[in-house]
Amino acid sequence: MHRLSRRSVSAVLRNAATRYRPLSSSFPLDHHPAVQSDTTKRWCSVLTTGSSNGIGDTKLFNMKNNPVVGRRFESTAAASDASAPPAEKFEYQAEVSRLMDLIVNSLYSNKDVFLRELISNASDALDKLRFLSVTDPKLLTDAADLDIRIQADKDNGIITITDSGIGMTRQELVDCLGTIAQSGTAKFLKALKESKDAGTDSNLIGQFGVGFYSAFLVAERVEVSTKSPKSDKQYVWEGEANSSSYTIREETDPAKLIPRGTRLTLYLKVEVDEDPAEASKGEQDGKTEKKKKTKTVVERYWDWELTNETQPIWLRNPKEVTTEEYNEFYKNTFNEYLEPLASSHFTTEGEVEFRSILYVPSIAPTGKDDIVNPKTKNIRLYVKRVFISDDFDGELFPRYLSFIKGVVDSNDLPLNVSREILQESRIVRIMRKRLVRKAFDMILGITMSEDKDDYVKFWENFGKHIKLGCIEDHSVASARNTPFLEKLVEKDIEVLFLVDPIDEVAIQNLKSYKDKNFVDISKEDLDLGDKNEEKEKEIKQEFGQTCDWIKKRLGDRVASVQVSNRLSTSPCVLASGKFGWSANMERLMKAQTVGDPSSLEFMRSRRVFEINPEHPIIKTLNAVCKSNPNDEEALRAIDLLYDTALISSGFTPESPAQLGGKIYEMMNMALLGKWGTSADGFQQQVNPTSYVPETVEAEVVEPTEAGSKK
Repeated sequence: MHRLSRRSVSAVLRNAATRYRPLSSSFPLDHHPAVQSDTTKRWCSVLTTGSSNGIGDTKLFNMKNNPVVGRRFESTAAASDASAPPAEKFEYQAEVSRLMDLIVNSLYSNKDVFLRELISNASDALDKLRFLSVTDPKLLTDAADLDIRIQADKDNGIITITDSGIGMTRQELVDCLGTIAQSGTAKFLKALKESKDAGTDSNLIGQFGVGFYSAFLVAERVEVSTKSPKSDKQYVWEGEANSSSYTIREETDPAKLIPRGTRLTLYLKVEVDEDPAEASKGEQDGKTEKKKKTKTVVERYWDWELTNETQPIWLRNPKEVTTEEYNEFYKNTFNEYLEPLASSHFTTEGEVEFRSILYVPSIAPTGKDDIVNPKTKNIRLYVKRVFISDDFDGELFPRYLSFIKGVVDSNDLPLNVSREILQESRIVRIMRKRLVRKAFDMILGITMSEDKDDYVKFWENFGKHIKLGCIEDHSVASARNTPFLEKLVEKDIEVLFLVDPIDEVAIQNLKSYKDKNFVDISKEDLDLGDKNEEKEKEIKQEFGQTCDWIKKRLGDRVASVQVSNRLSTSPCVLASGKFGWSANMERLMKAQTVGDPSSLEFMRSRRVFEINPEHPIIKTLNAVCKSNPNDEEALRAIDLLYDTALISSGFTPESPAQLGGKIYEMMNMALLGKWGTSADGFQQQVNPTSYVPETVEAEVVEPTEAGSKK
């Protein structure tokens, strides 16, 4: 319904007449368009309440003693735009050959994934048949055994995968294999949800409808021969790589007929060897092998080997699994020869449900898997018992727990189309939190074990990993309290906290953002843009001698001593050299097993000791430097300042025991300055306002016996 403007309403009230707007043709006033057509005119009226959709609905208005009859007619917007051309609806089109090329060559990261995808499809076919046979047992009459058989004919370059599952009809071949992204498994699961069996727990894997086409990663031609219990005929689907069409025919060769299921035959691509010498060598070896043969092979017999004789151990009840089975699984899965120190088998339910078995190895990794390389293949991720990936760069475990090995299996993890990458980082964070907790439970179990040799062995092999965790576990709160921030906070300058160990390396490579260079505030020569050359010259003249005096005392522990422009409340700070290591980088280099001690000593000598000329301690030392530079107490104060600056600046003290001794000594001096001790062992208070010791008279009060009276 269209509303009248305020001006139109005013005109109607003013003229006391009915107003209309002709749309396509004019009509006399007494010919109501609603009778003839609802699209020729739009009539408008002023109504007090309600609305009128018919001719007979009228309202009377008394305006200047003149009765006005208003009729209201409505028309839809669609009707008023009947003259506009109708919109046409189109469906997206795709160039099939190009789309197939993208799926085959761009979707998957390596070629080996084709076997996983095809076996997953065969497994789904078996699960569908197993589920349907519950209500229709006749489906299992032709072939009772449910299995998947894989044949590899190396001489002819053929791989055959045969399953005795549900098979496909001719129409299902067209719908599932002839339609890209059409998943028969997803369709089957949808039907289950809509049926009364919606609560059935299914282990079906497929969901995207593109896994079958991974066969073209390695095959030039693919042949699918299938027989469904729903049909009396067996059909063959044939397709070739880089082709936009396929063929379907009925199988007529009696030797190739199967009772039920699907036989997938891959005719592998011929890979051209890049090294001609190796190729010629292979040809010569082949000719020599043929000469040795004296008989021609007429027929081949296949000897089948059962590869999954036991159920995945993580799916079993932990109470039913023995220690020997856990150890055997560990050795076979991770190619280890020593038994693990500890294991943990658990099931997690809630927002993310998964099963897992974790192990603590009995020996530390060597070579490239050392602590300096966090990217390991120690955690194997499965979804519905199908291997997904073992390539995790710190997503499931932090670097200091990268030595933990194990498997994780879940039924509802969101994966990308290639089923190689987890989609939601939130779910990964939840899994990481629970896995780390279980890992620490295992380590705690080792420490509380009666066999102390296990803990000694653990600490010798993985002590550095745990220490690295302590080093990396620095919070933003500690970064906010660093003295480097004092002047920057006052000037409201934005500072980035690099609390993650890798952040500093990342910033060093990033260097700038939006034409603004990153500046490390923990390095020397920090420019805050407020230099006053005259004031700096005066301060250097005042404290220059003190800087030299402090440098002489500290020696090679620092590169130089400077007056700082970054401090406001702290007396001093220890800054890194322009090309030296920061405190965070120094901690990381210490934690590395391949660290070079000589380079560490060199970087330590590059530190710059900066003093705050406005602080009372520095002013006092400046006065002592000019009056008595050889004062032992002042020199010890310089040593304590340096050690304190080490800690407040994020560095590690070279000798914590010596630092503790210096603090106790200074505390003793401060306390003696306020409370003295008499020869009889009784305390006497010294005037706190007196800085120079002087002789004062004091009344000695002798002790009295308890209960005596004066």
